[in-house]
This record gives sequence, C-alpha cells and structure tokens, in this order.
Amino acid sequence: MNAPAGHLVLELQLVVASPRERIFTALTDAAEVARWWGPHGYTMAEIHLDLRVGGGYRFTMQPPAGDRFHLAGEFLEIEPPRLLVYTFRYEEPDPDDRQTVVTLSLEEFGDTTHVSLSQGEFATEARLELHRSGWTDSFERLSELTESSGSNLLAPAGLSLIFRFAVACLLGVDDQMQRPVGVPAGRVVRVDPDAPLIRNVPGCFAS
Repeated sequence: MNAPAGHLVLELQLVVASPRERIFTALTDAAEVARWWGPHGYTMAEIHLDLRVGGGYRFTMQPPAGDRFHLAGEFLEIEPPRLLVYTFRYEEPDPDDRQTVVTLSLEEFGDTTHVSLSQGEFATEARLELHRSGWTDSFERLSELTESSGSNLLAPAGLSLIFRFAVACLLGVDDQMQRPVGVPAGRVVRVDPDAPLIRNVPGCFAS
C-alpha cells in the first residue's frame, strides 16, 4: 500500500570536513561527479553535464552485474556554493518510477559543511528506500573524496563529552545520547520525522 501523498520524500544529511566550495565543485564538476556518484560497486561509464539553469545532465551507469542504464534531468536552480536543484528520472524506468526533484543545500559550520538532501515525491516506499540506499552509498563516497583530514561525521566516544553533547544538540540523539538518531554506516544522517528533536535533549537550546 502506498503512503499518503506528501509523505514519500527522502531526506538525508551529511557532515563533511571540507569547505563548502569544495563540496559544491564535487557536486557539479563532471569529472568529480563520476568519482562518487552511485552505490558501491557502480561506475559511471559516461557523463554529460550542462551546468546552467535549463541545462541538463545524462549519466550512463554500469552496475557490478547486468546492463547499463541511464539517468537524466534538468537543472532548476544553481546558487554556488549553497544550492543545487534538479529533476531526476530514469530513461529505462521501473513501472513505479516517476520524475522526482532533488534539492541539495550546503551550509558551513566551522570547519565542516552540512549537506542536506531532499528528493521526491516517490510513487512507492520501495522506490524511496532504493534511493535512500543509493544516496547513502554515494554520500559515503563523496565524503571519502572530499574530506581533507579524513575526519568522521560523528564524534568518537574518546572525544570530550562537551563536544559530543554539542553534536547531539545539533543532530538529535537516541535515549542514551550515544549517537545521532538513525545514522547508518557512521556517516550519513537519516532525517526521521518521528525521531527526538533538539527540544527533547536536556540542556539544548530550543524555542
């Protein structure tokens, strides 16, 4: 059964120890995109990218096994180095595929860049979860490509409690304040509308 309209929008966040300009270049330069786009094991056999509002892109993807497939879309908004919005569609679509809109927002916090992704609306939960998996892998690859210091998204347990608490206040935590809510693979933050928010973390500032 499909979820109610307006619900099937994917949201993810990534924190990278790199300048915002470096991340935006990785999101928009064809040679850079080819190095991180796609799930682990996938390669980009060919890329065409016309970076301008109204311009388009086309990616030829090669999975580890099976035939190549193609992704395409048009750029709707480009505001370097803070915003990139474009349409996304499969040229060989699954019956449940539909064109979606991808929004990537970049904000600097100290020595890190926070990347926020929104994509939707999807027709089914299965297609949303497919894209969640693909973006999670892609974000891990993007982080590995761009991080200059090799630092992690999350504060390791050995860091000071004050720093860990600051991370918790920014991202929201589980009941034991051990990790930000819904973090797969130690890097990508899944935004969960039902997760505890900053206002529920004792000591965090909230309105």
